[in-house]
Amino acid sequence: MIVDSFLAFNEIELARFRINYLWELTDRVIIGESRLTHSGIQKPLYFTEWIAAHPELQEKVKIVEIKLDHFKVNWDREIGSREFLQNYLKENFENSRAILSDLDEIPAKQQILDFLSVRTNVHFRMNTYFRRANFALRDSGHRLWNHGVMIYDHSSLPENGGRYTKLPVLNSYEVGGHFSYLGMSQDQVSLKLKSFAHSELETTHLNLSNFIDFCDEFGVDHLGRFQDQGMGVFEVKRKETFPKLLQDMYSFKPSWFHLAEETPHFLMRLFASATVSHAIKNMAGSTSARYAISKRNKNLSWIYKAKLAIFLQIGRKIMRASAEWVKKFFNRKHFERGQ
Repeated sequence: MIVDSFLAFNEIELARFRINYLWELTDRVIIGESRLTHSGIQKPLYFTEWIAAHPELQEKVKIVEIKLDHFKVNWDREIGSREFLQNYLKENFENSRAILSDLDEIPAKQQILDFLSVRTNVHFRMNTYFRRANFALRDSGHRLWNHGVMIYDHSSLPENGGRYTKLPVLNSYEVGGHFSYLGMSQDQVSLKLKSFAHSELETTHLNLSNFIDFCDEFGVDHLGRFQDQGMGVFEVKRKETFPKLLQDMYSFKPSWFHLAEETPHFLMRLFASATVSHAIKNMAGSTSARYAISKRNKNLSWIYKAKLAIFLQIGRKIMRASAEWVKKFFNRKHFERGQ
C-alpha cells in the first residue's frame, strides 16, 4: 500500500490535481489541515468542507484536523503540523510506504515507481515553479527542492517528518514539482505570505494595484531575488519542453501556465526584477520603484520612473560580486603562500 499524505491550506484545485494525477499509484490520501495558519491566524477547514461535498472521494481521501492551539510560536506550529501527520501515518499505516510533503510538493509518477524498489526513507527531488506552472526558478538555492519525504520505515523517520534531515535522495530519471503560489491572485499571494511561519516576509508592496501582473508579464520573482544567483528571473518553459508532470498539469488546468507568444527581452526582465526587488524594501528609491510598477503602461516609461531603483540594485549586485571576487582572490593567495 502507498499512502499519499500532505499538509494543506486552501488550495482545493491543486489538491484535486494531485489526487487525480497519482490516483492509480496511491491507495489512500491523507490531508492534514488546521483551524490556525502557521502564523496563528484563524481559518476555515477548507478541505473538511470540500470532502463533505464529494462522497465519491471519501473512501480513498481522508481529512484529519490538526490542533495547533497550544503552540505559541510560528515555527512550532509548522513543525507540530508535520509531526502530527508523521505520527498519524505511523499509528495507522506503519506497514505501508508513504509520501509526506506539503500539498504543493508533488512527486512525479516515475519517482513513486522507483521508490518501490528502495528499502530506506528518502527525499525526492523537485523543480521549483512560482505562480505559473512553467515559471521555473533558476538560482541554485531554490531551483532544486528536495524536502518532500518518501517513508519506508516509519519507526526510523527523524523528527519534523525528516524534512530537514539529511536523508538519501531518491535516484530517478524524473523529478517532481514544487508549485509555490500556483495560480494565485495578488490577494491570495498576500494571504499566503501572512499565513507563513516565515514572519520576516514583507507584504506591504502587495497593496500595489498590479504588482503580481507586472511580475507575471516579465516572468520575475515576486519575492525580490535580484541579488541571488538567478537574479530573480524565471526560466519560462515552453510547451514543447514540458516534462510529463507538466503535460498532465496542462491538460488539467491550462490557466496555471503562462504561454505568451513572446517573452520580453532578457534585459527588460532584468530591469523588472531589479525594480521588484527594490520595491519590496524600505530604502532610497523604493517609492519610485513602487510607482513605476503601479503606473506601468505598455511603453518603456516605467523604466525611467524606476531608474534610481534599478541603478541601486545593479550597483549593489556589482559591489557584492566584486567583494566575492576579492575574497576568493585573497583566499587563493593565502593558500598559495601556505604551500
